[in-house]
Amino acid sequence: MSPAHASADLPTAMPWSRSMRIVAGLIIATGLILGWIGRSVELSMAGDDATYWAMSWSLQAGHYGELFFVGAPPHAQYPPGFPAWLLMVRALFGNSLDAIFATNLSLLALTSFLIIDSFRRLALPSIGLVAAAVGIWNAGLLKLSTEVMSESLFVALCVLALWGSLRATQRDGTRYATLAVAAALCAFLTRTAGITLLPAILIGFFWRRQWRATIAAALCFGVTTLGWFAYTGWATQRTMGHTYGVDFSAAQENGFMEVLARMVGSTKLYLLGIPDQFSLPSIPGTGIDNLLLGALIVGPAMVGAASLVRRWPALPIFLVSSLGILIIFPFTVTRFMTALVPQIICVTLLGVLSFARAAGARTPQLFALAFGGVLAVFAFVGSASAVQRSVSCRTHMPYADARCYDQEARNYYTAIQFVKDSLPPAAVIAASKPSTVYMLTGHRTVPLILLGDRQLAQVLAPAGPATHILLSRMTGPEASRVAPRLQAVCADLGLVRQFAPATLILRPMVAGDPSGAACQALARYRETPAPTFDLAKE
Repeated sequence: MSPAHASADLPTAMPWSRSMRIVAGLIIATGLILGWIGRSVELSMAGDDATYWAMSWSLQAGHYGELFFVGAPPHAQYPPGFPAWLLMVRALFGNSLDAIFATNLSLLALTSFLIIDSFRRLALPSIGLVAAAVGIWNAGLLKLSTEVMSESLFVALCVLALWGSLRATQRDGTRYATLAVAAALCAFLTRTAGITLLPAILIGFFWRRQWRATIAAALCFGVTTLGWFAYTGWATQRTMGHTYGVDFSAAQENGFMEVLARMVGSTKLYLLGIPDQFSLPSIPGTGIDNLLLGALIVGPAMVGAASLVRRWPALPIFLVSSLGILIIFPFTVTRFMTALVPQIICVTLLGVLSFARAAGARTPQLFALAFGGVLAVFAFVGSASAVQRSVSCRTHMPYADARCYDQEARNYYTAIQFVKDSLPPAAVIAASKPSTVYMLTGHRTVPLILLGDRQLAQVLAPAGPATHILLSRMTGPEASRVAPRLQAVCADLGLVRQFAPATLILRPMVAGDPSGAACQALARYRETPAPTFDLAKE
């Protein structure tokens, strides 16, 4: 079946009117201004941004290794798409963080344009404008766009692939099918979670009986995914870093009921987190308001996704399968949901439109516009508030400002500065944020978690590579797995420096180290109440 016949049930795309161009420009410009004013001034303490930054330097050197680890082993966690993008941006505009943030914001602007154009092709241009406003003014998306994170590139590539799949059903089918396949492959090579986009595009072609596109896409997707997973299997045996395969393997060691309980818990947390994703007001300490607000999004979203099965099948398939991956994933990380905000907005507004039509409303689009308008207002207010906080951080030393980082992160930065200024150049640090330590100090590292998994003599000098330990509460396993093992051998450790309340620099005992100091420091560390971890910042 040709694209012309395949699109028989699609409405005729409406032209870009002058007023539509003006409104779209104002919406996008407002989002870009918000993002630029609120941009970060530094690499965060989270670690992912430093890892991406380091990997771009690794690619520049001609390999895909973890420069921050001793021996620079091959990297097995993140695909090379975003580091390659960073390398290109750095080659064109230099090593400025602002250049990265500007290109990320440009990608967010592209995402908004494609959303508007997609709705225009569904003969719903006004709803597309509102959807774009909710998206580009979204506080979470703007925050991720002004950090060295892969979400902006990933989101833009996903929306580009979905837009290409919609265009492929209308005209110039081969050209836009090729674009959809290429963008989907690039999304997968940017974030492994993009694997859900591949079957979505493939099933979309199959559903529309675009047989040549289906076969070509299947071949391209199969070769790329098999190639990447073959590489990660090889690299996992040689790296000391974190991998998703290890995460899933560890999670599956639990019993079926434990896995099921974790999935139910993740579903609940993501549902209750929907108001925060859209900056909707909620009552602190309660859950029923979050549940009701979440239902206001989820209910219409389900109806909207169902309404697109014939007209735009790739979008609902991608959204549903991506949500399934989030629920199955061993950890609940709210920023992973943020990457799906554009698709959630689209299906939600279409669901409101469907509800209004089913209720017999004379002008059903007004209901969708009103609903989207409310979401856009809250999105703008949420982003404006976040920008005010970010501006304060830009005018002060952010790592030292309580408004920008909590006590744990500020202590971690202070400890990193001590490592940089006071430890010998050959010192190797066992750290929970190895890429951050490396990028800010130049010291090679080993993952701190190795101290929880292996015999300490294999990790610490003189037999092991690490000469010093940077222990904090930046991650949960430091307190739950590493600290108990260190306390068991504390008599063999020396305390180099302590940063209250719970950040320590330790080393194997050397002549002159006070006896018992490490034991006392570790005892105080374990007595200190653990912070509440926000995995969205991890």
